[in-house]
Amino acid sequence: TIGNLYYQEGDHQNIIDKKIIYFLEKIRNEYLIDTVVLDDNFIKKLHQKSGKNLEDIEKVVRLINYQRKSYNQSIEEDLIEINNAIEKITT
Repeated sequence: TIGNLYYQEGDHQNIIDKKIIYFLEKIRNEYLIDTVVLDDNFIKKLHQKSGKNLEDIEKVVRLINYQRKSYNQSIEEDLIEINNAIEKITT
């Protein structure tokens, strides 16, 4: 319900930020991996512990790092892209 409210208001950046926070919390809890620095070492550890596709992990890390550094307002397509990338790792 809250997600729908953000979506209806067009606050895509807020939804993206919350999805990233939730995703990283899940990684910390499930795989006991530090999520402060998302670099090649993080990618390697997550791949080894999760068994998920390496390219999918690289993509989600790239998208998260881009969102963290970006000063542009995110659009709906950004939200869809990061949501799909996160879902590939968490399902």
